[in-house]
Amino acid sequence: MQLITSTTGALRNQDEYNQLRRTVVQLLIDEKLQIQEAKDKKITITDADVQQRFNEMAARNNISAAQFEQEIVRMGASKDTIMRQIRASLAWE
Repeated sequence: MQLITSTTGALRNQDEYNQLRRTVVQLLIDEKLQIQEAKDKKITITDADVQQRFNEMAARNNISAAQFEQEIVRMGASKDTIMRQIRASLAWE
């Protein structure tokens, strides 16, 4: 939640917070389903694939992978969270 509010701005009221929370929960469910479907279809996403995408994301922001990780942590997330999201995204492509 903190990562999203850091990138989208402050929430103005409880209704906005509740809506954001529902959205985040749905995104987490979707992520799990994507990863499960990839496993069911025997789609393999290697750690190298995930790291490559992470590095590409950093490069698009004109920073190193290490700087990108620091920025993620500063915004309240973890590299593991982002890597899990990347893995799900790659599985769904």
